[in-house]
Amino acid sequence: MIAQYTLELRNGLPSLVTEKIHYISEKGYINSETVIQLLNDTLRLNRKAEEHVVMLALNTALDIIGIFPISHGSLNESHCRGREIFQRAFLVGANGMILAHNHPSGHLEPSKEDLARKEELQQLGKLMGIYLHDFLIVSTTGAKSLMDCKSISIHTSAREVTRTALERG
Repeated sequence: MIAQYTLELRNGLPSLVTEKIHYISEKGYINSETVIQLLNDTLRLNRKAEEHVVMLALNTALDIIGIFPISHGSLNESHCRGREIFQRAFLVGANGMILAHNHPSGHLEPSKEDLARKEELQQLGKLMGIYLHDFLIVSTTGAKSLMDCKSISIHTSAREVTRTALERG
């Protein structure tokens, strides 16, 4: 079970509100493929017509403890700042995070802005003790992990990818 959160103001202060619960039948080794499949299965991130940025908060065991929509932009950009990303990570007690966004164009190559944001979040994460474990680009044509420096072909369900990863052990 993974909660998808949103922030709402209560008495003038940001508060976590559970928006949805995603039931995941199997837990196990987390890698780029399982995260991408989770995002595509639950949020349909690869099918969005405008750019969306999503953060997955991780605990010390690298379990996903929350999914946060961070921003919704236009056809070719979505603005988000480290402040909003880390605020959500702190609110759930995260030790790490994975940031993902889509490219509606279908192109998986990172823009200069993508690379700058990844570097900024890595530096901020080191200072705050909330580490950026991956930075993903997702589209209808596949996905790319900027940490693994590889493209990923999407062709199985999250359950099958997780099961395969567990069997590899």
